[in-house]
Amino acid sequence: MTDIAAVPCAPAGPLEDALASLRRDLSKLSTRLKAVDHAVETECKGLTLRLHYPAFRQRKPMVSELVDAVSTYIVNFCLPRQQVSELHEQYGKISAEDFTEMFEVLRQEAFDLFKRAHVATNRNGEAGELILYLLTEWLLEAPQIVAKMSLKTNTEMPVHGADGVHVRYCSITGRLYIYWGESKLYGNLDQAITEAAKSIAESLGSGPIK
Repeated sequence: MTDIAAVPCAPAGPLEDALASLRRDLSKLSTRLKAVDHAVETECKGLTLRLHYPAFRQRKPMVSELVDAVSTYIVNFCLPRQQVSELHEQYGKISAEDFTEMFEVLRQEAFDLFKRAHVATNRNGEAGELILYLLTEWLLEAPQIVAKMSLKTNTEMPVHGADGVHVRYCSITGRLYIYWGESKLYGNLDQAITEAAKSIAESLGSGPIK
């Protein structure tokens, strides 16, 4: 679930080019995450429902396959973009063996952060945050600008607020759109949506939803 803020911005130019360079094609996730076609309308004109579910095989959800697919993006999700970019810059400049070793070190760091965040927050929402990150980058074409995993594991800096922070520049309106994401993992869909809406309302200062 996401909330959007639009900020007046400069015309298309360096900012648009910079954000475009951050976007990645994640359409291959469509084999693991399917979309629900619907015509549901709500009283809130600013609300858009995008419903997704794990792909099925023989009437059973392919959850393990989905986990395998999304886990391959854990480095980009957990670590600062600059740190990942520094590794990419080494591609072709060093041997394949050295590059693979450097990538494995980075991936292990990302997994360690992921696990430590789970312990630090005493909950299991990180998996949902990873899926939220992928859906926002894929469907909204809004790259992540804050990697919160390293912040979550800092005992001297408690992290509150949005589970994801993404941005997108719209050349038509000349505005920079900032997306705050909230992830909830519940066995009951109604409860998940309600709790996500509560969190967003509280972070916006609108007060709790009854």
